[in-house]
Amino acid sequence: MEKIETIVALDIGTSSIRAILYNLAGEELFSSQVKYSPVFYNDGRVRQSPTSWGLSLMLVLGKCAQIINENHYKNLAIAVTAQRASVLCMDEKNNVMGDVLMWQEKTAYAETDKIIKEISEADIYKITGLRADSYFSMPKILWLKHHEPDIFYNTYKFLGIQDYVIFQLTGKYITDHSQACRTMMMDIKTCEWNEDLLKIACISKDKLPELVSPGNVVGKISIDTAMMTGLNPETAVVIVGGDQQTAAIGMGVINEGSIEANTGTGAFLITHTDKPVFHPERKTLCSASVIKGKWVVEAGILTGGALYHWFGKEFVHSEAASPTMVDYPTLDNLVKSSPAGANGIVALPHFKGAAAPFWDPYAKGVFFNLTLANTRADMARALLESVVLDMGENLNLIQSLVSSKFREVIVAGGLTTLDIYNQIQADVFNLPVRMPPTVEATAKGALICAMVALGIEKDHISAFSRVGSVNEKIFNPIKNNVTLYEKTFEFRDKLYNTLENGNMYKESFDYNNYLRDLIKNDG
Repeated sequence: MEKIETIVALDIGTSSIRAILYNLAGEELFSSQVKYSPVFYNDGRVRQSPTSWGLSLMLVLGKCAQIINENHYKNLAIAVTAQRASVLCMDEKNNVMGDVLMWQEKTAYAETDKIIKEISEADIYKITGLRADSYFSMPKILWLKHHEPDIFYNTYKFLGIQDYVIFQLTGKYITDHSQACRTMMMDIKTCEWNEDLLKIACISKDKLPELVSPGNVVGKISIDTAMMTGLNPETAVVIVGGDQQTAAIGMGVINEGSIEANTGTGAFLITHTDKPVFHPERKTLCSASVIKGKWVVEAGILTGGALYHWFGKEFVHSEAASPTMVDYPTLDNLVKSSPAGANGIVALPHFKGAAAPFWDPYAKGVFFNLTLANTRADMARALLESVVLDMGENLNLIQSLVSSKFREVIVAGGLTTLDIYNQIQADVFNLPVRMPPTVEATAKGALICAMVALGIEKDHISAFSRVGSVNEKIFNPIKNNVTLYEKTFEFRDKLYNTLENGNMYKESFDYNNYLRDLIKNDG
């Protein structure tokens, strides 16, 4: 009897690592997940222990291996995709030094200012497709030089999370274009490390992993990995690439004219292009696709599901289980009980600073127009609306850069399990929103990319046709809500501009520093 062939899609996210075992028809045979979370500090640091990925990686793969071996499947490959723009430091003995600087970390303000004194923001954008922002890897590396010099000077390789996992699996230091483009050190046109930017970062090319195209087989799992997990040592490892670009593939956003909105910890909109595309005011980003020879225009915000989780943890937790465990059924019902417009509350979702469209690292989260008549239900709904309003402006920015008119938005991510959130998206975007039956778009995208890399399918479109989704849910805009959100959008824009023009965000930064110093001195 012929063995069933399988592929393990390994999705390393911000809040969990997932290993999903698929057959070649795209059917999920098994999945294993380990949850974790970074630590958020008051000074803007966001850190995570590297054991989150080291131990968890072997655990989820070991559980998949057990199913593979019990059922006599023939597993062809592990397809690896991961979060982007985090920084992990390895010494010469292949040990991780310190905790990982996560992508949400917003401490490198001074380092970002130093960078743009040496090279203009316009030139950085033209070279990398990115804005000069502490969100990306390069300012974080400079921050280490200034604040944790022992780690900086003893680092053998500066890695991202995907690079670290690839090393754990194969023993090789390799990254791909779709990850490297988020370091702020790669030329987006040539897909090579840029020597001028490396010089400003005070590192040489040999401090970074080898650059390869995404969607490549980079080797087989090491003997150590095979022994620790129970996987066949002949298992291939496919480097898929950045999680957001991969999710776009899993949602069928492959050609120009289609766009996806993926709301996980953050929220991202992506569309594909055949050449690098830049916004005249640098409001969108240009990244390498996980398809060789393609690029994506993307715009993201830093808080999506993270904001919803924070609100639930602080205001809708389950005391019986844990004072910090979110009671999601109650939280979801609260949102449903508040009408469109959240009974007047307007929120700004910039609890970790603002990415697109504002690009303001000093921006803060805001609830505005509260009265004693408002409830936590209104506040919860206002937060979701604030996320989608930022996404709506980003959608308009991307539409202005491409010739094909978007006729729908394909959505995925954890928050899309909530129908009311999808309806808010349809109403704000004023477009039909299509949700595939699985929220695991990133893992499905990794499967598709692996099938192309292994020669099972000739291209990503045919692979998607083979394993793509059916029975999708459609959410159509509600006319009255569209009108309401247009008004809310104008009001929210005035609110942000009033705070920004009044210098309140930067003053809040100084005020927070004053409070920290006061507490430190009193302590």
